[in-house]
Amino acid sequence: MSNTTLSQRIVFFLANLAQFQLKEVDDNCGAERITDGTLFLCPSDPEDQENGLLVARWQGDLSRESVVSGTQIAEFEIVAAVRHWVTIGEMVGEQESIEHLFQHFSFKTGESLNFQKDDRVIPKSLERLFKDLSWSAFKKLIIGL
Repeated sequence: MSNTTLSQRIVFFLANLAQFQLKEVDDNCGAERITDGTLFLCPSDPEDQENGLLVARWQGDLSRESVVSGTQIAEFEIVAAVRHWVTIGEMVGEQESIEHLFQHFSFKTGESLNFQKDDRVIPKSLERLFKDLSWSAFKKLIIGL
């Protein structure tokens, strides 16, 4: 791996998911969830950074700050991103896409995530409905209709 800490690699990975953007806060790079403003930052303690811990500012609120496991956050956020991409038709096969991104996370960070296959299959009609609703909500967000 490079000169970056595990926490930094996790933050950079999160920032590249659909629901995130990279944001600099107090000379610290963070991943901000665009849906609610939650911000994931590297902790100031170097040992915590090497252990992959992140500081979470829930909804961006300084008074609602806690230390969380970066790998647990990544597992949840990867699944959320894949479900979004499958719903809008950018990816096919939820389970395969999750497994692929978990492997990509391991390649980028050096950490493994816990992937468990799920037998649940979303019916195509429900996927189309979610896709239509997602697109409609996105247009309203961007255009303000």
